[in-house]
Amino acid sequence: MLCYKKESADKRWQLAVWEITETVEELSSLVADEVILQYAEENMRAGKRRGEWLATRLLLRELIGAEARIEYDSSGRPFIKGGPYISISHTDGFAVILLSIDAPMGVDIELVGRRALESCRRYMSPEEIESLDRRDQQKGALLNWMAKEALFKIVGNLGGTFKDNIVVAPFECADNGYLRLSLVGFYDNDIDFFAEYYSFSSFLLLVCSKEPICR
Repeated sequence: MLCYKKESADKRWQLAVWEITETVEELSSLVADEVILQYAEENMRAGKRRGEWLATRLLLRELIGAEARIEYDSSGRPFIKGGPYISISHTDGFAVILLSIDAPMGVDIELVGRRALESCRRYMSPEEIESLDRRDQQKGALLNWMAKEALFKIVGNLGGTFKDNIVVAPFECADNGYLRLSLVGFYDNDIDFFAEYYSFSSFLLLVCSKEPICR
């Protein structure tokens, strides 16, 4: 079921979250496009994956108001032919899509209880780890991961790593807040990006953009 919906004040982006409480059969009954249903049945045997896939199509219909088709480029990034930019994320029991008009944006969703601190050395530099908010290092590490994942969805695979080529500026954890991060090592100058995050009882949601996020 649709559990959250938001759009920016300037209406240049909108997103929606689906809590997957339905069975695959129940989700299928909500999808009217037979081509989508046939593709899911033929290509996705695992129930969890098929449920997430169907949920994203229902979210797209919720935002656009029609059965639009999501396609994928050679690198695996989703797009809508002739439509807005799209970013997709899912975690256990939840799926989210983000649509943007002017430029690509990235979204990530994670469960609140995910423990990211134990593995943070794989994707965070020593300086980033040292700067984590001591009041909630687990959340800080998770937000670092989410910001880097969302930025990756914007720029694609440039050949670098989250640890070395995406740098998150120090920040204090809050229920909702902003982050600043930079893409480094690929161009003459670092490129800054911005992220806004939101906390819910079950999940964290983060949106990343090249321009500052509008409230």
